[in-house]
Amino acid sequence: MSISFENPWYLLLIPVAALFLIVTQRFMFTREKGSKVGQIVIRSILFLILIFALSGLSLKFTGKSTTTIYLLDVSDSVRDSRQDIISFVNESVKNKKKNDHVGVIAFGEDTRVEQFVSENLAFSKFQTDVNTGATNLEDAVKIALSQLPDDSAGRIVLITDGNENEGSLKSVAPDIISSGCAFEIKKIEENISDEVYVSDLSIPTQAGIGEKFNIEVEVESNVACNAKVKLYAGRTLKGEQDVHLQKGTNQLIFSDTQSDEGLKTYKVVVESEKDTITVNNEFASYTNIETTLPLLVVEGSEGNAKNYKKILESIDVGYDTVTPGTVPVDMPSLMQYSAVVLVDVYEADLREGFLDILNEYVKNNGGGLIITGGESSYAVGGYRDTLLEEMSPVYMDINGENEIPTMAMAMVIDHSGSMDASDGIESYLDLAKKSAAAAVDYLRPEDYVEVIAFDDAYSRVVPLQNVEDPDKIQQMIFSIPSGGGTSIYPALEAAVKDINGSDAMIKHIILLTDGQDYNSGYDGLLKIINNAGITLSCVAVGSGCNDQLLNDLATQGGGRIFYSDNTTDLPRIFAQEVFLASNTYLVNEVFTPEVTSNDKIIRDVVKDGMPQLYGYVATMKKERSIDLLESFQHDPILSYWQYGLGKTVAWTSDVNGEWSAEYSNWDNTPLLWHNIIKLVSEDNGMEGTYANVEQNGNKATITYTTEEYSADTKVIAIVYDEEGNPKEVELDPKKPGVYEAQVDTKDTGIYTINVQQKDKGEIVSSINTAAIMQYSLEYRFYPENTLLDEFAASTGGIFIENPDEVFKYSPEFVKARFNLWIPLLIIAALLFLYDIAVRRFHLSFAFVDKMAANRAKNKLKKEEKKRKEAAEVIKAEDTEAKKEEEKSGIVAAATAKPASKPQSAPKGKIRQYVNENPQSAYKAPTGSNTTSAASPAKPSSAQQAKPATSTGTSKEMPSFSSLKKPGATGNAQQTNTQSRVFERKDAAPIYFKDNNAATKKPEAGKTANKSNDSVTSAALKTRVWIRDDD
Repeated sequence: MSISFENPWYLLLIPVAALFLIVTQRFMFTREKGSKVGQIVIRSILFLILIFALSGLSLKFTGKSTTTIYLLDVSDSVRDSRQDIISFVNESVKNKKKNDHVGVIAFGEDTRVEQFVSENLAFSKFQTDVNTGATNLEDAVKIALSQLPDDSAGRIVLITDGNENEGSLKSVAPDIISSGCAFEIKKIEENISDEVYVSDLSIPTQAGIGEKFNIEVEVESNVACNAKVKLYAGRTLKGEQDVHLQKGTNQLIFSDTQSDEGLKTYKVVVESEKDTITVNNEFASYTNIETTLPLLVVEGSEGNAKNYKKILESIDVGYDTVTPGTVPVDMPSLMQYSAVVLVDVYEADLREGFLDILNEYVKNNGGGLIITGGESSYAVGGYRDTLLEEMSPVYMDINGENEIPTMAMAMVIDHSGSMDASDGIESYLDLAKKSAAAAVDYLRPEDYVEVIAFDDAYSRVVPLQNVEDPDKIQQMIFSIPSGGGTSIYPALEAAVKDINGSDAMIKHIILLTDGQDYNSGYDGLLKIINNAGITLSCVAVGSGCNDQLLNDLATQGGGRIFYSDNTTDLPRIFAQEVFLASNTYLVNEVFTPEVTSNDKIIRDVVKDGMPQLYGYVATMKKERSIDLLESFQHDPILSYWQYGLGKTVAWTSDVNGEWSAEYSNWDNTPLLWHNIIKLVSEDNGMEGTYANVEQNGNKATITYTTEEYSADTKVIAIVYDEEGNPKEVELDPKKPGVYEAQVDTKDTGIYTINVQQKDKGEIVSSINTAAIMQYSLEYRFYPENTLLDEFAASTGGIFIENPDEVFKYSPEFVKARFNLWIPLLIIAALLFLYDIAVRRFHLSFAFVDKMAANRAKNKLKKEEKKRKEAAEVIKAEDTEAKKEEEKSGIVAAATAKPASKPQSAPKGKIRQYVNENPQSAYKAPTGSNTTSAASPAKPSSAQQAKPATSTGTSKEMPSFSSLKKPGATGNAQQTNTQSRVFERKDAAPIYFKDNNAATKKPEAGKTANKSNDSVTSAALKTRVWIRDDD
């Protein structure tokens, strides 16, 4: 291991830093030597660390093994060679060295690690989920380089066909060179069969209405053949050409006329007699031209929109006409129109799913909706409690002074055997029961209902009752069984009697039958019906009924007659009867609309007055809607409101001329409808807002830019695929006013995108755009692809053919480098903070001197302690020796004869000695022959000649008279031991002997207490006096 510097010239700063420290040290705030030295050291280290970091200090070490990364192409262009690739890898690994490591990476459009680097390889199939729709060699090589360890020699084995269609392999050539790894390439040869595909479709981005423009199509073929090329605009075939394709690139021209504005999609399809892959036979594009989009006119019944289409043509507004059953149910198709116009449309006739798409189209995409009146619209058309009522600016129910009074409805239903006949799907009886149940849904809880079923007899399936439990009533209706013959009169008579007795203001009977009735005498029953204010409507089903009888009953009963060969009309007939029976919803009165607003829509239209209307459908204004025209009963005639991003207009009269006949020739009718269409078709985007879509592989990046935004701004995109399935994506803010998101576009085709800006939950802007996902570029052929050759030449790579060539060439060991600039900067930052703290909080470095002094002091203490311990040992040894000497002296004294008479003590200083005997205590008894301490015996000459050794403690007394003699007691505990007296070295020892010690037995535990005398088994202190010799 060694060190190196990437920028060694920065080391020249070291003397500069040293000079700086020398100059600035005199200006340091502290005068303590320790603090100043400490600060200089810290700053010196700090400068050195910074200089080393700038110079790029790093550690270098040499690798000792080889790591091989297999980089395997699994894109669609090599889908037939995947098993061969696996076999190549496993066969080549057999030749690797014992300590070498291998790893496997698979790539297509993205890259996945199949097996991380290890000594052993277990690879039998591809297990990761790689997007095979493209080939991105650049990202694959970058990830392979990242898998090579720093302490190892590296080798990358690339197995691919080289058909790169994303990224740029050449951009990573410098990385390969700087890494020092070996680069080996195994090229997969393509087996191309006969192939034809569309490579491009060019459409102009600008074209005026009515302008003719060219569409250029490019078709590639590797074989000469005949083909048919078709051009579609949306789903409409615009052109078709039979051509003979030449080998190579073929250019074709189609033409179209710009008829409307907005998003318009085109698709080219090629069909060839010599072709292998069909995925690449389609190519799509779109244009978004800002002109006026057409209207989608939904005609409730044939001829209803005839007059309205004339008005549109007079104001140059384009339109497409469809029936309720053929309306589009996907958003891309609906987005081709600026608004939808419903001309007297019954809600149940609309194609399933249309109302959901229409609601999304208006609310979230800014589309327009115009609803016109008629006998099949609004409440009479079944709009109540549907999305149409939610979108409409008016309610379907009527309240206030026009509120509908209570109704009693009796439904008399034929359930004879002939009603089991079918239209091929359901029997007449099942449809009759379904129709009666549907009518119950339109009745209010305060209304009354009765259901009588009859054949040759009748029964009250649902007795007359309030509609408080609709579900229970419908269950009773569906329980009607099939019966026998047909007898109408008794059942009808029972129904008349029942509802005539109710307190309802409106009384109505619906009779449904498919047969004959041979009873007579209906005149009397009809008279009762008329007198009671009951109305009777009849529904004839099939071709075998008595049409004349039913027509007479309905005509004389004040109701309506319905002939239905199409049994699917029955539910609508029953539902409409609920509303028509009240004679309230359809107002057939002549009146002149009243202007209730000075809105720009009608300001110039009504300045000279308005024609009369002959009728309308009664509705009720919603709270937020804007009323422009009203009826004489203050019901809305023309109103509009904002619904989400779009606008909705309600015209409650008709447009077919039955109620609005005088408007057909009125000069301002075109202006009125021009203003209405302009209102619902105007752009709902804000100034300074736009959306951009960029396609990258199978992902589309949506970017939305706006000048009007706040903290509450939220941007979402609703993406519709070709089937019309929506997906909502929220765009993330990237910078002020710019929002971005990525969406998956894996399936080929055109994706319609609606971008919405919301502030505080309200949609304030909407923009429509699109993204196109073409077929994978892997399905194209590249006849002259030299990418791999050029890359190998620039990086020093080699081509290999066989598995045993992979480990044939050993790459050179590389020196790995660990850069230290990050840890050095971290240390420098910490030192810098410490230096600031020293100067800011006046921290001192004197503690360094104190610490040294303390260490020296502790060392001296330890040495002194050792000396004392040595002295104690010596002292203990001396004491032990003295004890042994004294012991021998006591023995000698015990065997010596006592003096015949006391001798006077020699003159000299009087000293007191205290004797402590830990084993026994001695007290001389009164009158004993023991020599007292007051008159000690004179030692013999031999004893005087021997120097005495004293181990006791001496104390100099002020005078002899102040000393007391030791007392004696007769009760003292006696022992066989002889008392020993400590004296000075220059004084002769004095001994006392107890003559009775041998004859007396000690009494254990006995104590004698006298004044100034105490004898116990513990050590006894005795005092003796001696005089030093002069």
